[in-house]
Amino acid sequence: MRPLCTLVLFSTWYNFGDCFIHPLGWSQDLEYSYEYHSQILTSIPEINVTQYSGLTLKALIRIQPQEDSSYLLQLENPQIFSHNGVVNFLKNHTAKGGELEKDIDSSLTDPIKVYHKHGSVEFLEVDIDEPVYITNLKKGIVSQLQNEFKHKNNDKDNHVENEINTNEDGDFPVVFLSEEESITGKCETLYNINIVPKYMQSQHSNNCNDRSVFKIVKTKNFDKCSSFPVFHNEYGRLSLTDRTSASSSPTHSSQSTSYLCGSLSNYTVLSSTTYHKIIISTSEQLSNKDHILSTSDCFLKLDSVENVNTMIQLSMSVKKIDSLKYQTSPINFYNRNINTQQLNNNIKQIIVESVMNSVSSTSVGSIQTVNEAIKLLTLDELLNLERSLVQDSDIEHESKITILNHLYDVISLAGTDSSLRFINSKILSGVSGDDTFYWSMLVSNALRMMKTPSDDLFQEYIELLKSKQAQSHPLLKASIAMGLTERMNQVCVNKRAYENTYSFKIYGQVCTSNSSFITKSLIPFIELNLIENGNEEDINGIMIWVNALGNLGTTDSTKLLINIIEGKYTLDPHARSIAVYKLIRPTFSNPTLYREIFWKLIENPYEHHQIRMAAITGLTYTSPSTFDMQKLALSTWHEQSNQVHSYIYSTLSTLSKLPDEVAEYTMIKRKANLVLPLAKPCHLGLHFSQNIQVNEFVEILRSALSHKLQFVASEDSILPRSLFARAEMKGSVSHIQTLETSIYLQGVESLMKSLLKINSAKRARYTYDKSKDINSIIEKLTYHNQTIFSPEIHLSIKSFGLQFFSSLKTGVLKEEIETLFKHIKTHFYKKRNFSKYFDLYGFNTLVPTDSGFPVEVCERNPVLITQTIDPKESFEIDGMITMAKTIKAGVLSTLTNKQYSAGIDVETSLSASLSIDLSQDESIYSAIISPKDETSLNVKVNPFTAVKPFVDSKNLKGAVNSIETSDKDFEFSEIYGGTLKVEANIDMDIDKSTLMKFLELNAKKLSTVPSSPVLPMRKLKLAVNLDSLLKPQLKFSTNLGGMNLINNITAEFSHQTEQAHFPADNLVRKATETYKMRASLDKDDDKIVLTTSMGDENIRNYSLPLSFDDYSGPLDILSKVCTVGTERIITFDQLEYDFYMEDCEYVVLAEKSSTSDFIITTKKDEDHQYLSIFIGGQTFEVLFPHVNSTQKNSKFYRFGAYIHHRNGEYEDRHFKVIKEDNGVYLLKFKQDRIEIKFDGSKLQITTHPLIWRNRMTGLCGDMNGEHTNDLVTADGCLTTSPELAAESFMINSPGCTKRVNNNHSCQKKTTKITKINDIFDKQLVVDHIEN
Repeated sequence: MRPLCTLVLFSTWYNFGDCFIHPLGWSQDLEYSYEYHSQILTSIPEINVTQYSGLTLKALIRIQPQEDSSYLLQLENPQIFSHNGVVNFLKNHTAKGGELEKDIDSSLTDPIKVYHKHGSVEFLEVDIDEPVYITNLKKGIVSQLQNEFKHKNNDKDNHVENEINTNEDGDFPVVFLSEEESITGKCETLYNINIVPKYMQSQHSNNCNDRSVFKIVKTKNFDKCSSFPVFHNEYGRLSLTDRTSASSSPTHSSQSTSYLCGSLSNYTVLSSTTYHKIIISTSEQLSNKDHILSTSDCFLKLDSVENVNTMIQLSMSVKKIDSLKYQTSPINFYNRNINTQQLNNNIKQIIVESVMNSVSSTSVGSIQTVNEAIKLLTLDELLNLERSLVQDSDIEHESKITILNHLYDVISLAGTDSSLRFINSKILSGVSGDDTFYWSMLVSNALRMMKTPSDDLFQEYIELLKSKQAQSHPLLKASIAMGLTERMNQVCVNKRAYENTYSFKIYGQVCTSNSSFITKSLIPFIELNLIENGNEEDINGIMIWVNALGNLGTTDSTKLLINIIEGKYTLDPHARSIAVYKLIRPTFSNPTLYREIFWKLIENPYEHHQIRMAAITGLTYTSPSTFDMQKLALSTWHEQSNQVHSYIYSTLSTLSKLPDEVAEYTMIKRKANLVLPLAKPCHLGLHFSQNIQVNEFVEILRSALSHKLQFVASEDSILPRSLFARAEMKGSVSHIQTLETSIYLQGVESLMKSLLKINSAKRARYTYDKSKDINSIIEKLTYHNQTIFSPEIHLSIKSFGLQFFSSLKTGVLKEEIETLFKHIKTHFYKKRNFSKYFDLYGFNTLVPTDSGFPVEVCERNPVLITQTIDPKESFEIDGMITMAKTIKAGVLSTLTNKQYSAGIDVETSLSASLSIDLSQDESIYSAIISPKDETSLNVKVNPFTAVKPFVDSKNLKGAVNSIETSDKDFEFSEIYGGTLKVEANIDMDIDKSTLMKFLELNAKKLSTVPSSPVLPMRKLKLAVNLDSLLKPQLKFSTNLGGMNLINNITAEFSHQTEQAHFPADNLVRKATETYKMRASLDKDDDKIVLTTSMGDENIRNYSLPLSFDDYSGPLDILSKVCTVGTERIITFDQLEYDFYMEDCEYVVLAEKSSTSDFIITTKKDEDHQYLSIFIGGQTFEVLFPHVNSTQKNSKFYRFGAYIHHRNGEYEDRHFKVIKEDNGVYLLKFKQDRIEIKFDGSKLQITTHPLIWRNRMTGLCGDMNGEHTNDLVTADGCLTTSPELAAESFMINSPGCTKRVNNNHSCQKKTTKITKINDIFDKQLVVDHIEN
């Protein structure tokens, strides 16, 4: 009860006293002088606690209170000092710096006026021309002076505002929460107020005159901020946090301690110290002990209180600042006039050196510095830079092309409006036509890096997409369309991904999903192209727009996707299924709507199975209820399609095994585990559609590594028709999608026909055998004529935000090989250097500190590929791939135009030299690839402190100091017999077990995210001599003169390895072994032969025959068997039924073709089983006696004429007949991989689905994995029983009295497209009414 009475009593007293107290206890006729000391230092304390990079700002602050609840504040004699290296603050440390430049000093010393109430700042007035970064520093000082004693009572039953006021010792400490605005945002702040005991007040006695001294400790809770001015940009990955919370990365904490003199209603600030700490993990995960630490210490101390001698003069022209929050401006941090000419010269010099010295250890960091400098250049300046390189007569023409490409790489990474307009202008100039793939990568990268999107910039790239230069090159068109729509989604549609970026906080929301350039320019253009591509049956073009619409994710784009699914523009099942997958992105905005759409697609049994399986995948993204999951599981019991059944079961099984550590997986995993036992088990094998996902949670990375594989099989081929693969790393901070690829394989079955030369001996329609009307049999099976599509591949790739789409059609591969040889001969007659630079992923986070200076945290993962090609007698290639990783953090000082940072550089380089001997003898092309010099893998780890200019036209690199842990390096050389060498400056033990742990960790990470390895943040050099492990040589030759490219290929691979052994005497013994492997596809022998050898001794030969000539082994485990007995039939797809053939002749097997090259029929009489074979334009008839028949000899006829044979065996170029000891005959077809066993009453046919899947018809079915298709008659009618289907394959033959029942109704198998527009249109009406 006493605290409540005290609070009421002193609240009443405070309200009365509020009428006469001085603002903050300061008297208007006095001037208060404070010493100000602000220091920001960055270090890696786990390595060296005394090495820092940072700065110190010192100044004298004058404060003159005014009558209108305000005060004037002015800085005098500001000085700034920089640190980079070992700093010992216990001794007299000498720092660099001192006086500021005149313009900076002038702005910093300009006075400001602060208006406040109850200690809380209401607004500021500053000089109208004062730069924002100067105002931020002054905001930091003002934030430190304010104490907000008006707070909100957080008691649930009493939400009232209270005034804190007391002057009794017994009432302390006072603790309360207040939402306080400061330079770091508006956050919940915990106040802890205590009175300093009398015996401890001596240090404040000069300024207090025996008044009470209060100690106020304020702690900010960054997890509860209504606004936190953190600015974040990233590329190549998705951030899962807005970076504003204390628990996000980087981690924030801030606490200040102030001493006040007087009372809480009438006080003077004696001193204030603020300590702001920012922790950055080197792997962006909190479990890593090695971290970068940035600390901001701000100290204010009252120096004197004197009468006002000189009034502080506020500028006559001022601007009002309504908030204390940190601000940034479009000018960013650069506040210097730049010597553009000198800057261009430095950029040019670094780029030329990086190309001309391509195999030397060119610093990736220097190219990163160039990238930062490029950001400052205007479009005209970029064109001038390019022009200076083009006109430089000292650079050879061949090298100049590579240098220009290197410049374009760096420009594409800048992400500025100027760089994007530069890329746009180059494509419009037609230069992209010379190397479409290179410019496709370039424009995709430029769009990914776009930092300041605008309506004008988006419209310019829409016009580029419409241009002839883009439309005439499908690869370039796809990259522009997909990259542009992806960026539009991030900026205009998906606000969550954009609202914390620098651009959004400066310019606001620049566009919406209803912006005119989307609704009136882009969408109508895409729709027009869909119509044109549909009329031309251009699936490649349609697929480009399907991917672009899926990226966009607006209502209009979704409407077009639904039209594609409904078959408005194309009936191609692959294009329609991809459109279903692309509905997943808009699903998150309205999961209920899309759940209904997906269910309608799934429940249509007449819909194409590819579309249904795509809808099953989409359903899992709609937050399905337990009922939905049960419904899906139970559907497997009545599902007619084995492909769909397999896909549902594998999906539920995969979901049930998701890792528990990822929060978003928890609910759906729980539901999948619950319903999986309800599903009908399905283990049909990998030749049926599957949805597989392998996940592993790696604790040290605090991330789940995920590998997803979806493949949709078809009825036409045992190989998958479409493949979808994704590798990603998902943690609490970020989501990195390394690779997402979709491959559609059309016409694989025709490739197999080409491989086996099944159609190489095609004949005209059968006319030789007058006793058999073969043409009538073929006409009977005409419904089953199968359309063979020409081979075609559609490939979609997304990697680190880059997007590509391409198609490869028949004949292109052969043309590419021929073009490659011509290109090599034409362009590589001189020594040439190649260079390619790109950045996989990274981010920039700008965090304000209490000092007013911002701390920038950034990560880069650049890759530099360099090579030199020297065309001597053979092509000699010296190359290096360098993958780097840089994580750094530090203060950005616009006062000095520099960044003071600490961080880590990890550089992994693989260098190799190859010799390539190319030769051509008429149509035979050969290549021999072998190593020339030493091949090595090197890893360097360098922790550092640095001071680098934002941009200095004279010095782009700055000063970088390595962080040492000791004065003595130690070296492990000759580890594993000289294969591995380690040099380190480190305070931790390195042994083989430590190395193995890091190898295991990096093996897991690199399997998902290809980047520099995770290593301890210590100075480290690691070298691996790969020559001691592998000395490979590859020989390859192909004959392009044949009918088929895939014939006549020979490849031979060999390598030598030096194995290290560790005998008891610890001496290293090396054994050199040579391993060879030869693979050939030989046209004459019809075999694929694989030979392995060690030294001169053959180990094993593997032979896969393409015919049955001289082949006596059984078919492999994937083979399918059909049994046709006197009274029972078992099809290839294991449909069993009773059927009595009587004395009639039936088609057992036939190729689905109007010019069928292969037909087998059978019939029986009292003595013989007849087998009629029509193959290669010829007819054969074989009579085999029953087991109990009085006729003991078999008979062979060709064209009705008797063929002589021996002991029941016969052989010609088509087939071979063998009589086994048990009286069973074995018939092997040499070119068709079919064998038939028969004993006079029963046939057993074995063949392979790799060749014949869904290419057969007859009593044995079509071998497509679906039982229901074995119920189809010869004329294509669906029946209710297999017996009716079997009867339809009866043909006219002597002695047959059975008649076919043709009275049944004929319902043929058709695909019925699902109509889903009605569901979507209803939702549009609802949305319109609500709006």
